[in-house]
Amino acid sequence: MTLIERHGGTHHGYFVPREKPEGVGASFPGVGEDGAGDIAVALFTFADEAAYLRYRSDVAADPDGMAANALYADDPPFVSYERVFLQPLARRR
Repeated sequence: MTLIERHGGTHHGYFVPREKPEGVGASFPGVGEDGAGDIAVALFTFADEAAYLRYRSDVAADPDGMAANALYADDPPFVSYERVFLQPLARRR
């Protein structure tokens, strides 16, 4: 979180699954279903693509960034990960 914020991003936190409220079903019955219970999400944003690319370059040279990569290189705190780039949709009226 510190590295992202130090290099121009906003870290919105880490999110892990929790129990759904009792009696709550899918918003779109027959189309949706509950997701996996073993997936966590780290959500962060940058002002634009240039800021993200600058972060990638700068954090690679940051002593704390290098230390974090070295710490987790042989024993990452996760089994696997997926990276997804998202963008907001325009609101429909």
